Order: sequence, then C-alpha cells, then structure tokens
Amino acid sequence: MARHKLQVAFWRRWLPAALCLLGVILLIADDFNLFGVDAFAAFCGAGLSVALTNVLWRIGISGNHDRDDEEDARRYLAEYGHWPEDRDGPPQGRGPA
Repeated sequence: MARHKLQVAFWRRWLPAALCLLGVILLIADDFNLFGVDAFAAFCGAGLSVALTNVLWRIGISGNHDRDDEEDARRYLAEYGHWPEDRDGPPQGRGPA
C-alpha cells in the first residue's frame, strides 16, 4: 500500500513540480534568451497539463462515489419503504405507494 501511495504522490505532485522547475532552470540557465523562454513555456505547460489532468481525473472519480451512495440508498428504499435519511419511516396515515 505504501508503494501505491508513493506512485500516486509522484504523479500528482512531484512530476508536475519537477517539469515546472526544469522549465525555470532552463530559463535561468539560458539567461532569459529565446531557447530558455521556449523551454520554460514547454516544460511549464507540460507540468501544468499533468496537474490539470490529475485534478480532472479526481473530479471524475468523485462522481462514482456519489452514484454508489445513491444506489445504496435506493436499495434501502426498496427494502424498507423509506429513504435512509428518514429515520422515523413513512409518515403516519400513509402506507407505501
């Protein structure tokens, strides 16, 4: 499990940061000339695109948890006749539909 967490941390944080840092290093090393500016733009663009891909991936995956919770709530409704949030059950005087 620890190896998996290291891999995730590498892809989420260290790779984008390393790419952006490499762009800054090349910019400074070339004395802010044309190659350095192009390298900075390329490497920072690559680093930021990796970071944005990670953010969008996490947003997409978070929807799966919501769908799973909704599916569990619907199973509960089918079995007990009320939503899990309704602790008292269906209102008195009305039976299940």
